[in-house]
Amino acid sequence: MAIIGGGVIAMEFSHVFASAGVDLTVIEMGDRLLANEDLDSSKSIGEISKELGIEVLLNSKVKKVTKGENGKTVEVETPEGNKTIQVDEVLLAAGRVPNVGGLELEQIGVKVEKTGIQVNEYLQTTVEHIYAGGDGIGGYMLTPVASYEGRIAAKNAIENNIEKVDYSLVTRTTFTHPPVASIGLTEQEAIEKGMEINSNRLDFADVGPAVVLGETRGFVKLISDKKSKHLIGAHIVGPRAEELIHEIAIAMKGKLTITDLSEIISIHPSISEAVIGTAISADKGYQESCCG
Repeated sequence: MAIIGGGVIAMEFSHVFASAGVDLTVIEMGDRLLANEDLDSSKSIGEISKELGIEVLLNSKVKKVTKGENGKTVEVETPEGNKTIQVDEVLLAAGRVPNVGGLELEQIGVKVEKTGIQVNEYLQTTVEHIYAGGDGIGGYMLTPVASYEGRIAAKNAIENNIEKVDYSLVTRTTFTHPPVASIGLTEQEAIEKGMEINSNRLDFADVGPAVVLGETRGFVKLISDKKSKHLIGAHIVGPRAEELIHEIAIAMKGKLTITDLSEIISIHPSISEAVIGTAISADKGYQESCCG
């Protein structure tokens, strides 16, 4: 199989198929997989994908796909030159766009752009009494985010714009093997914003319970403001990442500092030790593999 794209959908399906023994190639136009994630997460999932036997072609572009009697031929332009791949199936996973064309919203004055229905910070469309949320307005296009937007849109429609939408604490996970989870700013985004930050990472290979479970791939990475010590982002690749990220989301919502998080006494043995261990490493200046 050939999978066109290197984003969330492409990587989730590639890991599912690879785990089932499918010989496959991922073709991505950009210079890394999961381009919206932190650079360390992208690198880690790229290495793990190769360990699973997935061939990854970066900076590559599909020029042509033809169907023959014995499958499909994919012609790819790569940095090393043109390449031809023979496969049984091709999965196009290069992203999604809102499917709102058939609603004819423009006829009633609701402005629609390529990215979806145009809304303001109250999820109000260009028609004053019409609000919108969910995949139709683009953005994160995640089920929990759609539910959140629905609540905000309904509240503002009924109570006349009393709450602005806030995406600063959106948790997100790519369900690869192991999963990739994140919240807040990536290290690169923080640097681009001119922020002075501390970035600390603890590998699961240094976390006892992860070793016992045989789940040593990946890491926990915490990003904090250098002066205030407030958490501004977190990135996890590894076992139960989709669960661990909620601990950090609660800490960020409560405006806890990296010191506050480091003072929590974690259960031993537990995978959560990785989160607290990373905070201790960040706050105390030495690597803490477990327990505090």
